[in-house]
Amino acid sequence: MFTTQRPSYSELVRLTIVPVVLGLAAGIAGALTAESYLAAESFQEPPPIQIGRPSVSVTSPLPEIEIAERLARIDMPIYARKAAADVADRARSASEIVGYAAVLTSDGWLATHQSVLTNPVSIAVDGRLVEPTQQVADARTGLVFLKVEASALDVSGFEDTDVLRPGTPLYAADGGLFAEAAFAGAPPSDKKIPSGSLRSTDRFSRLFRLDRALGAHAVGSAVLTAGGNLAGIVVPGKDGNDAFVPMHLIRPVLASVFRGLPPERAALGAHYLALDETVFSGQGFGELTGARLTSSRALGLSATRAGSAAMRFGLLEGDVILAVDEVELSGGRDLAELIGEYSPGSRARFDILRSGERRTLEVTFD
Repeated sequence: MFTTQRPSYSELVRLTIVPVVLGLAAGIAGALTAESYLAAESFQEPPPIQIGRPSVSVTSPLPEIEIAERLARIDMPIYARKAAADVADRARSASEIVGYAAVLTSDGWLATHQSVLTNPVSIAVDGRLVEPTQQVADARTGLVFLKVEASALDVSGFEDTDVLRPGTPLYAADGGLFAEAAFAGAPPSDKKIPSGSLRSTDRFSRLFRLDRALGAHAVGSAVLTAGGNLAGIVVPGKDGNDAFVPMHLIRPVLASVFRGLPPERAALGAHYLALDETVFSGQGFGELTGARLTSSRALGLSATRAGSAAMRFGLLEGDVILAVDEVELSGGRDLAELIGEYSPGSRARFDILRSGERRTLEVTFD
């Protein structure tokens, strides 16, 4: 005869509940381990967007081979777009390049010149041919900003080009080849504006020059300083391809461009004569340099436009603007170019000469 003995309460706990709890714990631990492993394998933080920033000029120049390598990384070749079947990623010869676009941001904002974009184009980015998804044009400089699908592109710091001195070493890629040059200053005069004529504070077409002529296919490429900073974008020069738009005329519009909006620059709303032109020597101005606010009955132009910032903040005909925020209008500095460095709504201090008396006015630009 068999007899059975009922298990005690403690034995029931040991035989049933404890294994269940241990199994659940093991399952949760395994799930957490697998989740952390999968997360480590599949999720990667996207790289932060890098934008060129004003950089302090270095005292010791980079080796030229390093500058050449940097140019090769930030200059994106532009090709004339062919048939759809031809736009596939493939090797393209250097002879097919129609120009370049220089990298401004790591996520694919580039800058080139409008003359390169007379026909549809493809851009070589990271070994593949892509088409721009956005285009934003800057009428004052002739530059066109392009957006392409990209990430982690190399960028270079922005040089403070408004303090460049003639003779400063500069470097560019002449048709893909490394080219040493030097800053040759601003053009002596804008040929679109006859000497001694009335100028508008809200228009400029100022370029900087190199001391050598570059090939036609160099248009749109970067100009670097000896420290590797971006000094500007090569554009067709007036006497050959030896000119570039400096960064201090590009930086003010980048905030608008990166939002896909048309560039906006500050406006003053005045007309002036540049007294540093030789045509005014011996006409009673002495050694005075600056911008004299002047009207023209023949052209129907007033010294200050009605309702403009110039009129609202008290500038008058005959005032000579000597400096803006302590930047003197001498040594070739042009008032329209200087105002073009400001954004709309920004404030500036004008040092003026009125009836032989120096005065200071605070102006908020339109």
